[in-house]
Amino acid sequence: MEQVAGTFAFSPRHTQRECARVFLRPVAHAAKLFAPPKIPFASKNSSACVATLQFLVFFASPTSFSAIQTCFSPESTLLIELAKYWCSIFCRVLATMAKKVALVTGGNKGIGFGVTRKLCERLPKDSWVVLLGTRDVSNGERALTNLKECGLPMLPVVHQLDITDSTSCKQMKDFIHQKYGGLDLLVNNSGFAFKRNATESKYEQAKHTIGVNYFGTKQITETVLPIMRDGARIISVASMCGKMGLEHMSEEHRRAILSPDLSFEKLDDMMKQYIEAAKTDELTKLGWPESTYEMSKAGVIAATELWAQAADKNALTPQGTKGMFVACCCPGWCRTDMAGYEHPPLSADEGAERVVDLCLAGGDEEQGQFLMEKKVVPLSFPQKFSGKTVPCQQWLSTPVA
Repeated sequence: MEQVAGTFAFSPRHTQRECARVFLRPVAHAAKLFAPPKIPFASKNSSACVATLQFLVFFASPTSFSAIQTCFSPESTLLIELAKYWCSIFCRVLATMAKKVALVTGGNKGIGFGVTRKLCERLPKDSWVVLLGTRDVSNGERALTNLKECGLPMLPVVHQLDITDSTSCKQMKDFIHQKYGGLDLLVNNSGFAFKRNATESKYEQAKHTIGVNYFGTKQITETVLPIMRDGARIISVASMCGKMGLEHMSEEHRRAILSPDLSFEKLDDMMKQYIEAAKTDELTKLGWPESTYEMSKAGVIAATELWAQAADKNALTPQGTKGMFVACCCPGWCRTDMAGYEHPPLSADEGAERVVDLCLAGGDEEQGQFLMEKKVVPLSFPQKFSGKTVPCQQWLSTPVA
């Protein structure tokens, strides 16, 4: 259609009105083909874009076209420009919706910045878009400036995202849905940890740390599930501290979180119980990990297992998304603002490499699992998966349906 719009040879035998019709005819025809319910992808995953296509159908219909013509003189060039404009809009809509989408939460610094950069390096630029989620857009813009100096084949799109704010999460979902049609990769990187010398009460530390690392991660994930496409992947940045948190629980609490009967309702209750227990300042005595960070990351590991169980039954999303892959990993002890820069042995870039490797190479063996140093760590979860994940290379190379 771009060729039609750009190379159409005007004939002196045709009026400007007739030329405009020539421009709009393929637009109207294609818009009718792509409008719901004829294309399931369009009807389920791209409401705003489909609305644009439906407007094009209206604009190019004989009735509305005749009405528009009455506003212009017979030889008006404005009419033909309108036709060319809507033709170009239609082409851009289809081109944008044809790309797969990756979202990195907390992508403006540390491991998230490294993950964003490596995805921009390793994903095919012609068929992928990378979104950099950041609480403060100005921080995201600074990160983008730094990325521009890396000579990347593509640059990310910066968008505001606070995973603890339901409105912000919904705005991110709506942005992806309307502009790209759906989501194919979610990297849950956003996280928080208090310093060892923090002066806040244990209760305040528990409330904030679990609020971000567990409830925030759960909130953004559940918000975008309705727009996740077949074969989509959810990779969460966990920690070896999560494994330690499981080890530091009492036998009763550990059995509960590793139980085959675990549900999100029960897991949420455990996290809330921990926060309440922190008010007593006797966490260890009550059978809980003393570290609020350990508890929050144990929750992320358990949530990963629950998401994977649902994904294995094609029941994780309301639309029954097939072939989804869900896993989490420890990037290692890395030099970041959160962990400090004096003692950790790994750079943030090295940690990001482990996360991206799981994003782009994980398969059935890693489904629902927690990985450290690129190896599965057995944690006694009742994993029973049928091996239905979409193979990684197929997922990377298959165009949007």
